[in-house]
Amino acid sequence: MGLIRLGKIALCALILLGSPLASAVAEGEPGGTWRAPPIGTKAAFNYGGSWEVVAVDGAKVHVKGDLSSDTKNTTWFIYRGMLASKTFDGRQMTIDAEALDTLFPLKVGNKTTVRCSSGEWKLKINYEVVAHKRVKTFLGVRQLFKIEFTERASDYRGYGWGFYDPEYGVWIGGDYTWGNNPTFKWRLTRLDLPE
Repeated sequence: MGLIRLGKIALCALILLGSPLASAVAEGEPGGTWRAPPIGTKAAFNYGGSWEVVAVDGAKVHVKGDLSSDTKNTTWFIYRGMLASKTFDGRQMTIDAEALDTLFPLKVGNKTTVRCSSGEWKLKINYEVVAHKRVKTFLGVRQLFKIEFTERASDYRGYGWGFYDPEYGVWIGGDYTWGNNPTFKWRLTRLDLPE
């Protein structure tokens, strides 16, 4: 999802992304292996977030752009295209990268629990890869992994799902619900690859 909180801190689990232009095979499911996107890749989302890849350091894809419609022109990294190193309001977020690594290569049935924190605030995110299927998107018909997640902090509960595109390494869209708020349908609205 990282990725990431629309009302609270950051939609940490989900929306923030950045990664591969890869196609590998993970036990019969093409594209489960992660690779970083090229420098210059640009993405935008319906919630006001956008970024451009400015550097890649292993599984950290460094991006610059707008975390949300309120936090503009900042730089952060997105780990494996899944979780952002900053919250929507711009605070630094630590991510249990080793736990997130166990989700890859993506394969239906893979699960992990990732712990994140920002200062005293602590978040636990459970991810599960529940499907691998062809989905019609604005990029055409794509082979996507559906990943469900739940988020839990002492003062916060959230859950949802997202379609993750393994070839481009980005979340394409999904649904997210937190607290008593209505479900938010978030979507990737633009993906520009460098020539």
